Amino acid sequence: MSIVNDLCKTIGHEIDKLPVTELDEVLIDSVPCVNVDLGLFFDQRVDVYFNNDNDYLSQQATDYEYALGSYTCMSSPGVIRLYQNNLTNFFWGMVRFAIDNYNLRNITRVDLKNYLSLVVYKTYFHEIFHFNCNIFREIFEFTYSPLLEEALAVSYANLRLSKLREDGKTSIGRSYAVLYNIFLRHGFEYVSPGYKDWRQFEGYSRLSTGVVEYVKPGNFAFLKGNGVDIEDLVFGLIRTGPDPFYECLI
Repeated sequence: MSIVNDLCKTIGHEIDKLPVTELDEVLIDSVPCVNVDLGLFFDQRVDVYFNNDNDYLSQQATDYEYALGSYTCMSSPGVIRLYQNNLTNFFWGMVRFAIDNYNLRNITRVDLKNYLSLVVYKTYFHEIFHFNCNIFREIFEFTYSPLLEEALAVSYANLRLSKLREDGKTSIGRSYAVLYNIFLRHGFEYVSPGYKDWRQFEGYSRLSTGVVEYVKPGNFAFLKGNGVDIEDLVFGLIRTGPDPFYECLI
């Protein structure tokens, strides 16, 4: 998660520069306005690559202008990439959305930094899921389904954020409730194929079932019919790190 920490630290410096009132509340007019249509970040394309070479760079530059992250499958270790400029714009765009649409006025720098963790971890967890599917394909030899995997990855990220919210020791657990709820309500409003179907797998029960039906472990129907909790078994194999993949912030 070093790239998560690095990105949060970088954008955190921008937050530290925002002027505050005597009550340590950020001056709302000082919050940056990004010259990007926020809706473009909800029209994500399939972000899994199978060739660990420079082809993805030219493709991302032309077709993936608003990509937030990507995962390149293993030839050598897999690679998780986060796109710093896009995530920065997405973060400030979501902050301005909350301010403009919910008339928020009492926001501290700490509130913004906790909110930043939500934004960055959302994409990081999405790519972590792709990494795990890469492992599962090597174990179970199932067929890659790009759109289904994207829907599952979005649902997985949503679930991970919800779990962190339950832990008061995390930045997400300490998040300002109003901002957290706004993000959970609007930060997953995807319109692109695959991504937009994530609610079919919302929540642990539907997600774990969806994962099993996707990876199709051998004789899983037989095991399930004999009382084996195959959903818990397979979902429990998902690694959350640290793991043998490269991380890249670009």
